[in-house]
Amino acid sequence: MNAIVPRATVAGIVAHRNRALELFGEAHDRLSAAASAITVARKALAAACAGRNSYNFSSEAARAAFLDGLKLPDRDDFLTTARRLTDTEVWSHIIEITDLERLMDRTAKDQLRHDLLADPPEPTIENVYAAESEARRPPIPSEGDHLIRRKATSHSD
Repeated sequence: MNAIVPRATVAGIVAHRNRALELFGEAHDRLSAAASAITVARKALAAACAGRNSYNFSSEAARAAFLDGLKLPDRDDFLTTARRLTDTEVWSHIIEITDLERLMDRTAKDQLRHDLLADPPEPTIENVYAAESEARRPPIPSEGDHLIRRKATSHSD
């Protein structure tokens, strides 16, 4: 089988995907540290002043936006979402550069779109080539297709 995209290209895409996921993990760690730092700063501010009164009450919206801190999701939830979105983006790119969509029928395209939005498979080198191989495989005709062909053949005799 001739691959649509060289293995080295797919390997590079997969490596970038893996690096992106590592960086999302690091980003969450840094955001978590920032959230902790804001909490410490907020406590220092509370120790420096009595709180809200008529002189600073009008700045409540700005105060809330600045001092309420970061609303950070649980690390596992964050990384699960990062993986799902990253994998969807990577598969979308792979489909585009391989012209894989051209090889699929409508049912396969609809199923792929559903899978990519719900729970995309991990875009490994093996999975990419398996998807390509499956898309290149001719569809297995149903019994009805055989009957239609037999009738068409028998009428042409």
